[in-house]
Amino acid sequence: MNPLPAPRPGRDAAATPDLPPDLPRLLVIENWLELYLDRVRQAIAVRRREQAAAPQPSVPFEPTTAYRLERRRDQARTPVRVHLADCRMPGHPTPLTEQEARRALMRPGIEECPYRRPGTEPGILD
Repeated sequence: MNPLPAPRPGRDAAATPDLPPDLPRLLVIENWLELYLDRVRQAIAVRRREQAAAPQPSVPFEPTTAYRLERRRDQARTPVRVHLADCRMPGHPTPLTEQEARRALMRPGIEECPYRRPGTEPGILD
């Protein structure tokens, strides 16, 4: 990879205005660039090792609230039904964890959604 443009025909390669004209200084610049390039490559290798060692999520994140609690619109906001989180039930349901959904389905007066039946999900009503 050569970032400098090739000299035009009939011109000296060392006559580049941003480089010194004498060989000793050109060699110093070359040496410095090689040393610095080695440092950059080492830093890249370190970052790649760090990135490879970092835990990568193998499974997409799943929300912890896979269930929703439907409540009546009365003064006490009485719990009525447990729904799956993606159920299209009306209203503003309360998010529930799996454990909270289990407990709610065991309470008298609280039903499961008649359409999606969250009680049939694995581990809910074993």
